[in-house]
Amino acid sequence: MRAYLRASATGTAPALAPAAVSVAAVAGRVGLGYGIAIAVGVLVLVSTIMLVSYLCVLTKAGAAAHAATLLAAADTAAPPSSAAVPGLDVAAIDALYPKYPHVAGTGDDSGGPCAICLGDFARGDALRRGPGCGHRLHACSV
Repeated sequence: MRAYLRASATGTAPALAPAAVSVAAVAGRVGLGYGIAIAVGVLVLVSTIMLVSYLCVLTKAGAAAHAATLLAAADTAAPPSSAAVPGLDVAAIDALYPKYPHVAGTGDDSGGPCAICLGDFARGDALRRGPGCGHRLHACSV
């Protein structure tokens, strides 16, 4: 600007040539703009993925806590399954599975161990035999 003022004071006007702008400077400014846009885009993408992952973890944790609450409520409300099925009374068991003593060496040893407790039979044990299958059982196992 001072050169213009000095030139106008002397009466000669300087030649106002357009400023020489290098192509590299223009390309650098444009590249910087795209670089910033790409960096911001990547940050937004990563932030979105992290937010969705966090929400999935919260949802799964909430669902697991809800399921645990439901299971705890179901456990306290329902009686144990062993109490729900009483089984046969003693008279029915005696009628279906009559007792007899085990005598070794009578040919009754071919059946193997007790079908319930898998224990071996000793001489004098009270046994029961299954009505249809013929399995031998300890009387105390039935």
